[in-house]
Amino acid sequence: PARGTRGGGGGGSYYFPGLERKEAQAQAQARAEASPSSSSSSDLPASLIVVPLDESLMNEAVDMCVREFGSYESPPSEGDALGYATNPADRNGSPSLEAMLKPLWTKYENWSFSWVVRIGLTMRVQRAREGGRAGGEADHNVLCLVEVDSDEDGSTDATQKNSRRPRRRPRRKLVGMAELSLQPPDPERNAPPYVLPTDLKRVLSRLTGAAEESDTDDPTPRPPLGAYVSNVLVTPERRGRGAARALVSACEGLARRWGYEDVSLHVDADA
Repeated sequence: PARGTRGGGGGGSYYFPGLERKEAQAQAQARAEASPSSSSSSDLPASLIVVPLDESLMNEAVDMCVREFGSYESPPSEGDALGYATNPADRNGSPSLEAMLKPLWTKYENWSFSWVVRIGLTMRVQRAREGGRAGGEADHNVLCLVEVDSDEDGSTDATQKNSRRPRRRPRRKLVGMAELSLQPPDPERNAPPYVLPTDLKRVLSRLTGAAEESDTDDPTPRPPLGAYVSNVLVTPERRGRGAARALVSACEGLARRWGYEDVSLHVDADA
């Protein structure tokens, strides 16, 4: 379902025309409901492509991870919408010290966590580039689903090639991401948040016995490492439109290019 434009560990772009049509229909319906009579070239639907994570998308990727995994409270209950304490000691309407300090502590936790995420993603970008070089071993690729805006004047790539004016660089917006890495085939363990050398993961896989276990129907021992998809994230406004399916499909295609036929997907049963 995905089409890569060039080889390598994590290079190239993957296009999903079917997903674009689905997005275009949703956008057209939203525009019609908002203003049935309005129509302009700026309303052209954006293209959706899957690209490797790089520095230009780093800030958006960090924000997406912090929003999903960071320290955020559930919506306040009725009668406590402003953070005022409701215990008998503070019935005078004054906010408690805990209520005043909690937002500051939450901001600090998210700020410190954002640096952990940034370091981890930077390590993954560097590892993917190493795997994309000649003779490099593929591992740790973060794929991003990106919305690329159409030209403001509605021009296409073909018309821009015939134009002498400078080509405007399209604006990109991150709407989803997923990571493909090589991990020991042990379903009871999660992948670590940091990047381990591939050789070290092979050693750990053999030491823990994950590489030697096998199913009763298939006596062939499992390989030391397997393709592992994790951290599949999609922005709330894009959920339910096939974005996660496109990301996982791109990860499956990349895993096949690495020589793996089976892919494991990390699923949070509590979500």
